[in-house]
Amino acid sequence: MARARRNFYRRVSKRKAPPKSFKVTCSRCGKELMMEVPAPPGKDLLCLDCYNK
Repeated sequence: MARARRNFYRRVSKRKAPPKSFKVTCSRCGKELMMEVPAPPGKDLLCLDCYNK
């Protein structure tokens, strides 16, 4: 019983932190987007609506 309880607490403590979010603006419409990776410099980013047009 003690081993199972110890393993439970060990698993709970190893949870990953939530990913960081970066604010990015669409180059066509100016809508703000949230991305998990930073935007590459010099690249135009589009929101889904502008990309599908």
